[in-house]
Amino acid sequence: MENLAEIVLNIVHELGQKGFNTGRTNIQKIAFFSFTKTRDEYFVPYHYGPYSEDIQTTIHSLQYKEIIDYGDKGYQTNQHKESTYNTNIKATISFLESKGLKDSVNKIALLAKVFFFYKKNSAKNDTELVAMIKTLSKFMWPEVSQKTESELKRYITMAKELDAVLQ
Repeated sequence: MENLAEIVLNIVHELGQKGFNTGRTNIQKIAFFSFTKTRDEYFVPYHYGPYSEDIQTTIHSLQYKEIIDYGDKGYQTNQHKESTYNTNIKATISFLESKGLKDSVNKIALLAKVFFFYKKNSAKNDTELVAMIKTLSKFMWPEVSQKTESELKRYITMAKELDAVLQ
């Protein structure tokens, strides 16, 4: 895996360019979506969706070194390096923007949670996947288990579309 600092800087830069909130939750979720081959190595279920301690440590390190600063809409940086993940980062951010999720950290987090289950169980049909998500999320993410079937199916559809974009 290339330098996580470069990846985080790239995510902060790209989110900022598109006017997204560049807080920790969005940084974590963009990294989660973008790490197509190493997702399971870095991310575990957490309160706001998939979480990487390595990404979090990198964010804190960059802030401590004053490479990124925290402002009104999250982290900001003047440094930017292209990374091999740049294509996935840009594709993910464009996808989220096209789905109207630009201003909703909570909806991006919900998509990440549904995506997490979808990637673990993509062979199931949508109805079975909804039932499985409702059952498994009761303990990890209770707010997900309370979503309606139609809302979960909408997010499953988005997860499938995003997965296709990232292939």
